[in-house]
Amino acid sequence: MIFAFWDPAILGTLVGQKDDSTLHVPGPVLSARQRSKLLAGMSAWWYWDRNGQQHQMRDDTPHADVDQVVLPLKLTSIQVDMLVEASVPDHLLGHIKDIQPQLLFDLPEAEQYARVEQHLLEARKLNLRGMQDIINYICAGLIYGSKMQHDSVMAGLLSNVKTGNISLSEALEQFP
Repeated sequence: MIFAFWDPAILGTLVGQKDDSTLHVPGPVLSARQRSKLLAGMSAWWYWDRNGQQHQMRDDTPHADVDQVVLPLKLTSIQVDMLVEASVPDHLLGHIKDIQPQLLFDLPEAEQYARVEQHLLEARKLNLRGMQDIINYICAGLIYGSKMQHDSVMAGLLSNVKTGNISLSEALEQFP
């Protein structure tokens, strides 16, 4: 029953669902033995991804020593970090829907997550780490689109952000 309300993106990340290309963190988060323990007693588990495609999870290689894995599963700090990262685009999208919903009005619902994830990855390439900077970059990306990379002035400003010469706020103030 616990997984009746579980987020499929997290469930797919936990087991490393290879045929699900919609996962922000493809995983697997769990070790092979942990996966076997989680899936023990189930012939298969199904879920729908962000695009409405159904995926089947099963443990095709159960481990003989799976009984040595103690429940509840204890995750390492790296495993916890992977699970947290798996939900970051969802949290950012939810935050943008709360603070700047008009930025998403012209974007079909089915494309919103992918666009936020794309801008998140771009923000990280600029070495943006703080959530406020990441949110601001995503909002700018939703406003300006690909113009941010193709406009020479904007691209130059973002290059200066990447090298640490100016802050993102300073760059955004100078956007045309």
